[in-house]
Amino acid sequence: MVMVAQESSRVTDMLNRLVTEKIQNSPLPVVVAAPTKLAAFNIGGTTIHRMLRLTVEHGKPADYCVLQQEQLTLIRATLKHVKLLIIDEESMISSLTLLFIHLRLTEITSCDDLFGGISVLLFGDFFQLPPV
Repeated sequence: MVMVAQESSRVTDMLNRLVTEKIQNSPLPVVVAAPTKLAAFNIGGTTIHRMLRLTVEHGKPADYCVLQQEQLTLIRATLKHVKLLIIDEESMISSLTLLFIHLRLTEITSCDDLFGGISVLLFGDFFQLPPV
């Protein structure tokens, strides 16, 4: 199990390096995230909830809350050039959280395309955990 986590973080790291290198003299803006602090630390990223300001409720599904204007302005400035979101440990993300990621990205980008028009690459070991 540790070996799989290490391999997953290596693949994520290699992919992140590859796409952030200069492609035609301009780097492709990439954000790397994971559902837990440990998984985020292992890939040198942040948690999905922190990056997108999603609420966390332990023991029950959280509700989706639209950001206040001040928060929205700040997160838009932070993510304005992002073209690719790499998410590790996808097997730990529920369909509801995936929906919240889509809703937040459409809110941030003001674009109704899937995930706000941002490419999302999901990694995970589907045999690590039962489906959420």
